[in-house]
Amino acid sequence: MEHCTRPRPVDDARIAERRQTLLEVQAAEHAVLTRYDWIDRPRGIVRLPIARAMELARIEFRDAAATRSNLLKRLEQVMAPLPPVRKPAALQEAWPAP
Repeated sequence: MEHCTRPRPVDDARIAERRQTLLEVQAAEHAVLTRYDWIDRPRGIVRLPIARAMELARIEFRDAAATRSNLLKRLEQVMAPLPPVRKPAALQEAWPAP
């Protein structure tokens, strides 16, 4: 079992492969942190560069009381119970309520 699970030896090819993988991951992270992008276009949700997001947070948090009340309102909206799901009329006839 040990022979099957042992990683292959570290040689120049493996070092180069790992270095290339690291560069690709770092490039992807850099793109996410520094570029605008759509997350959900129909809902109007975008990704901001981290510097811009920090600037907006600093501006928004100048008035702590207003920020707190805005965050609480958002939380109430998110945590509000969902309306009950209504079955289509065709299903109500096929499966009447107990």
